[in-house]
Amino acid sequence: MELLRRRSLFPVLLIAYACSVKYTVTGQINCNIVGLDSCVCDTPQGRIDLTSIANSDGTPRFKNIQGETFERYEYSYNPCYGFQTGTNGCGINGAVNAACQEETSFDDQYSCGLTSTETFKYYSNGKTELQYDGGEGGRITVVEVICDESATTPSIRSFDDGDVPYRYDFQLRTECGCPGRCHGSKPKPGGGAGGSDKSGAIGLTLIFLSLFGLALYFVIGIVVRKYRFQKSGREMIPNHEFWFVLPYLIKDGALFTFNSIRGLVLRGDKSPSDYDKL
Repeated sequence: MELLRRRSLFPVLLIAYACSVKYTVTGQINCNIVGLDSCVCDTPQGRIDLTSIANSDGTPRFKNIQGETFERYEYSYNPCYGFQTGTNGCGINGAVNAACQEETSFDDQYSCGLTSTETFKYYSNGKTELQYDGGEGGRITVVEVICDESATTPSIRSFDDGDVPYRYDFQLRTECGCPGRCHGSKPKPGGGAGGSDKSGAIGLTLIFLSLFGLALYFVIGIVVRKYRFQKSGREMIPNHEFWFVLPYLIKDGALFTFNSIRGLVLRGDKSPSDYDKL
């Protein structure tokens, strides 16, 4: 009986294994996230965020993209926020377009997909795509996003609808296609998930703390010397002898350094200063 039960479970396990292999090879995640722009995708390797390479002023980020299959066509494209081309432009009833096609010889324009239909797809093999539906005449646009950490300035190619009629394929190459590389309105320096350059912020913090400590030193010192030691005038300043002579020490050091360098340049003397004569 036990053997019969094990045999009955074998086909189920086999089917489950086959499904898992299929997902590993061709698995897809629709990664539209509630509350975030539709061109943001959380992947197992980190977040892909394309918002920093998109125009948010109603104009296309990429213009006059020459089709590589049919040279008479040019395209415009803007991820995330789309664009409008005016009353005589592509689209219907002022819809916000993600991509538009223009036939340059006749000045005809067609919407190739609406921003409202934008879908971000991530595949288990690392491939990422943006898809837009709702274009005129059933047109759709598919943009393959290529991760290229050296592509600090994004570039795009158009392959027209050479393979499938009314499906317009693009290839967008950008550092922001790499998980964790970009975030929000500007790219994260350094790249990679969590890779950021904090040296500037640390430097400013150290400068602020140094100035704050110096000010605190003078305030506390003046209060103590005035009320505890009954000092007045310049004697209220802690270590006032040092602070009043410091400008002259800086001047002497600068003059000594300047004269030493000038002596080396003019005479080639290894020790041109008066200190060597002593």
